[in-house]
Amino acid sequence: MTDDRMPADYPDLFTYNKRSVLPPSLQQALKDVGPCLKSGTVSLRQVAYLRDRYRTVCPSTMYHASSHIRQIAEIWENTPYAPTIRAIQKPLIRLGALRSSPFQQIRNMPDLAWLYLFHGSGYVREASLSSIQTAPLSAFEYAAIAYRLNDWVAQVRDAALDCAERVLGKADPAIAAEFAFKSLDLIGSRGRMSAKAKDFIYSVILKPDVLLPLRNRILSERTSFVGRTFRSLLPHPEFDDHLQIIACQAVSPSARAIAMRTLLSGEAKWVVGYDMNHDFIRSPRFEVRPVSTEFGYEGLLSEAASDNASAVRKVAADMLIAHRHKTTTRMDEIAEVLSMDHNAAVRSRIDFYFRQGNK
Repeated sequence: MTDDRMPADYPDLFTYNKRSVLPPSLQQALKDVGPCLKSGTVSLRQVAYLRDRYRTVCPSTMYHASSHIRQIAEIWENTPYAPTIRAIQKPLIRLGALRSSPFQQIRNMPDLAWLYLFHGSGYVREASLSSIQTAPLSAFEYAAIAYRLNDWVAQVRDAALDCAERVLGKADPAIAAEFAFKSLDLIGSRGRMSAKAKDFIYSVILKPDVLLPLRNRILSERTSFVGRTFRSLLPHPEFDDHLQIIACQAVSPSARAIAMRTLLSGEAKWVVGYDMNHDFIRSPRFEVRPVSTEFGYEGLLSEAASDNASAVRKVAADMLIAHRHKTTTRMDEIAEVLSMDHNAAVRSRIDFYFRQGNK
């Protein structure tokens, strides 16, 4: 079993970077296709192999991967786009005196757009997005379109949104879930991505056929992606029905703790930004929404108090303190059990609970 707590990295074979997020097989394929792009002799077989190798790249590495792809395939050059220049080029291309431009190559071979998405020219990226008509075949291709929603060129962002609305809904739910599990937390930090684009990405991810495999990933994995993805879903009520099973069955203690706190407090809470005080200390700024899902409060509190992870038992102790003014006999019994906990932080919370209850 591979450990994907951090995305894999590999030796860099062809640039001055020491390491690369691209596996050697993809680096070699990109190096081979570069001269073919320049000579206009790239084949469908080469493009199909590239797309197959995309499956091996973690979508969360898109920022670095896009740069490495551009460098290795040497698709950073500026492409003439002025109508007068292109008018002169066309007859030369037909005569074979000039290599075909990326625009011509994309028209002849639409799948090549999945490579030219990473071109250094915004005109080529825009043309690539406009030509894509088929669903992405991997989470990396899914992330490539989402990444272009944050492109530094406004026209490319508009083309990316049109492309996303056209093809992302057709993607295999498992691919969408894989993208969401490893990259959803990055969507909120994209400063140039429009609110409409973010809403569209979430509208696809929150579909039931995508949300179920995504929940299963959160349940079954114990990696850094779990907590980040889970927190990204908290603003959305569509995920509330999955909170209880995560609170009770998730492998990751952080996921169980987040779900327990959300349910027992009755509110979902997430970070929306940071404020700087006069001492230049950054403090998080939160938004909150109520959570409305039915469950047995004392039963869930008892389950949190008996959890193997101290992080979850701390949540139980915190909730006892928060509800100390409406305590019940069952809550006092749970507190008695936690008062003998081997974790000092849990015991100190319960000590406070009893001291406040005796006042």
